[in-house]
Amino acid sequence: MSASLWWLYDLLVIGVFVYVIFSNARRGLAKVLVISIGYAIVTIAAGVLASVGAPNLYRSVAAQTNITNFETANKHMDFVGIYTNCLERGNYGAVLDKDEISKRVKNARNRDLCESLYEYVCRASKSDTIDESEFRSSLVNAFIREYGAELDERLPHYVRMNFEKRVREDESLMNQTVADYYDPDVNLTECAEREESLFGSETTIEVLRIFLFLILFSVMMVVAALISAMTQKNIFINISKSADHAIGGLIGIFEAGAMLILLTLLIRLIILLSGGGGRYLNETVINDSMIFSFFYEHIRMLI
Repeated sequence: MSASLWWLYDLLVIGVFVYVIFSNARRGLAKVLVISIGYAIVTIAAGVLASVGAPNLYRSVAAQTNITNFETANKHMDFVGIYTNCLERGNYGAVLDKDEISKRVKNARNRDLCESLYEYVCRASKSDTIDESEFRSSLVNAFIREYGAELDERLPHYVRMNFEKRVREDESLMNQTVADYYDPDVNLTECAEREESLFGSETTIEVLRIFLFLILFSVMMVVAALISAMTQKNIFINISKSADHAIGGLIGIFEAGAMLILLTLLIRLIILLSGGGGRYLNETVINDSMIFSFFYEHIRMLI
């Protein structure tokens, strides 16, 4: 899906809104009053319960699994090897000392890793023309590629994608991760716990929150639909036919809002589970939309 097709998201929002409003207007106030109120109550209740339940579910079920998988991934990592290979592929015109690279990588706690390696390569190649920005970028890309591949084998894809996103936003997280790994005072379990806190917890809780919301919403809406079916025949509102249809359409806004929230959450969940790399579902296209992007950006206010 190219950026030129962002309008499909907005068209979908308008389509859902118009269909629900006209459907409720056609049925009239008496037939939609209870179910529309039900949509509003259920949406809020499911959001609150999911927001409360997801962190507890994460702590009791998902957290330790993620930490164990981070720890396993770390046991298979060789960060010194990653940076050595990266520098050797850079063709900087010098024979690089692997022991010197190892010493600088393992000293990441005391000095910025990229800065330290850049200084060494410039001195070893006797060159002052190496672009520091490109040099730093090559190291970050190597770290994300190699460590990300290891995480992808052992953790949900959304954790790996969040890892990449966080590191690209804040390159100091690479330095922190490597420093923790080689710090003799930090064992592998503690290192994994820190990485889970940085890269895994937030996204995992969000996925659990969406799943809980969808389950709770579905169950509670069945109850609301049953109540509506049992009560709508007993509801009589003494207003004109035109007013009945007009007000029915107006309160249909509650149902339309609930449907749009569901739509947004489903798309958000798909993007999280797929890593946001789908041709038809990705945040780049969504951010270009004029209407749907508002729902997508603000959905976290509900859950």
